[in-house]
Amino acid sequence: MSKSVPLILPENFSWDEQAQKVIKPLNPDGKHQAPAETMKVIESSVRIISSISGKVGVICIVGPARSGKSYLNSKVLDGTADSFELGGTMDAQTFGIWIGTRTIPGKDCTLIILDTEGIDHHGGSGRRDNALYALSVLLSSYLIYNSTGVPRAGDLDKMHFILKLCDTIKSQDENCLDFKTFFPHFLWVLRDCFLTPTIGGNPVTALEYLREVVLKAEPTTYGPEYQARCTRNMMRQIIMSSFATTDCESLPLPDSSPDRLRCIAAYETQLESPDFLPAVTRIASKIRDKGGEAKRPWRFGQVVTGPVLAALVPELVQILNDPSKNVPVANLWDNVSRNLWNKQYSISMDKYEAELQDLKQHFPMPAEQLLHKETLLSKRIQQEMTAAVLSGDEHICKEFLDKFRNDTAVYDETNELVGGVFHQFSRENEIMSEATCKKILSTLFAPIKQKLES
Repeated sequence: MSKSVPLILPENFSWDEQAQKVIKPLNPDGKHQAPAETMKVIESSVRIISSISGKVGVICIVGPARSGKSYLNSKVLDGTADSFELGGTMDAQTFGIWIGTRTIPGKDCTLIILDTEGIDHHGGSGRRDNALYALSVLLSSYLIYNSTGVPRAGDLDKMHFILKLCDTIKSQDENCLDFKTFFPHFLWVLRDCFLTPTIGGNPVTALEYLREVVLKAEPTTYGPEYQARCTRNMMRQIIMSSFATTDCESLPLPDSSPDRLRCIAAYETQLESPDFLPAVTRIASKIRDKGGEAKRPWRFGQVVTGPVLAALVPELVQILNDPSKNVPVANLWDNVSRNLWNKQYSISMDKYEAELQDLKQHFPMPAEQLLHKETLLSKRIQQEMTAAVLSGDEHICKEFLDKFRNDTAVYDETNELVGGVFHQFSRENEIMSEATCKKILSTLFAPIKQKLES
């Protein structure tokens, strides 16, 4: 398997899992079709996420096309240069969202690395950009915005997807306004940045420059740029107030040779800048360390596990494919949690019935012994069911545990078993017990009967 595979692709693209390559459809003239505006999920890649039983963290990189996102992500994933495919032309290399096929250990979770299609490439779509980046924010625990050169107002314009996402969440759920509780940590990486950041002629760190210059509100006097300035100021406020934390790092230009830049993976050890590779290694290590926390849930008390995240992906893609829909954060989590419980409930019921069937080979047995074995079995299955889902939604957890208890064994007010799966098994045990008792009595009475008759 490749080191990275697509998790989400344009609707009209497909993934050849055997050949490990993306299939782009052709037009009648033999040229590739443009990527569709809508997206689809690659199920084989979702299984990478669902196979992680415990808590997960998600490091995701976004930003303009052809800015070196895949190279940095590869360094974060395993220290190589090309775990995520690189390109040396002006054409976009990554479409949709790709996932690293290997995971890395975090502080209290397993980390997944996502690589995202670049903003505003010539084959792109503004609608798909908005959907992809909204998805990146909602899925990630650590979001990296990767851009080239000194940060400009235009970079804030390219982040309008965050503003749009916040608006759609607000309009759907007025109670879900504290984005800081579930938005990811944010890191802005400035690539090919050879200028020293200064404020008032004094050198400052990249983060200080970001906070005091780039994210400082600009005047909004009425004029031709009034609306654009207001929008950028809203973006500034969201970046500073909605993300869990905000950070900034810069990387120097690695080389002046276009040939070496186009094939940076092959020329890594021959680059002109002695500071580039150490800086990349340091930032990649920082990303793994700072991004090593589990994804924070959308409501207090919930836990984001691999199965939960895997269930969220198709749900979010379906919603974001329709630009007229809002993102129902509260309801969405309930739907995903309920779906996971439904799935686990079916598995648990099958296991309960199978283990009861195994007990039948010991029938007949004393009723008290059978009841004791069923009680232990029921408690164990409920514990396993709760541990398997780990959703943290107490009301949904209680709902399904109550359903399990009612479907397995129902007792009346006198504590007599009157319904449920176990009731049928108990009746079978009683019938077999009665038959066995009659047989024993018949065997014992036979000689007495014979003597009486003689």
